[in-house]
Amino acid sequence: MIDVVFLKTPERIEALGIVYVMALLVYGMLEYLIRAKMKYEKNPLILAVKPCDTCLIILGKKPKGLSNWQAMT
Repeated sequence: MIDVVFLKTPERIEALGIVYVMALLVYGMLEYLIRAKMKYEKNPLILAVKPCDTCLIILGKKPKGLSNWQAMT
């Protein structure tokens, strides 16, 4: 992702770390605001994305196309 060419000095490494921390802070703040607003919604959030097989297995549901699948108990 980041090549050695851009991180020649310790100051640049530190600056990149600060950028990452700030990005995580903004992400956390947005997640908090969205979750706070969702508490007052009457309708649940419905995503138009189909869950992958791994997600279904984690949730204990049978994925399509697996005939000999058993849920882990």
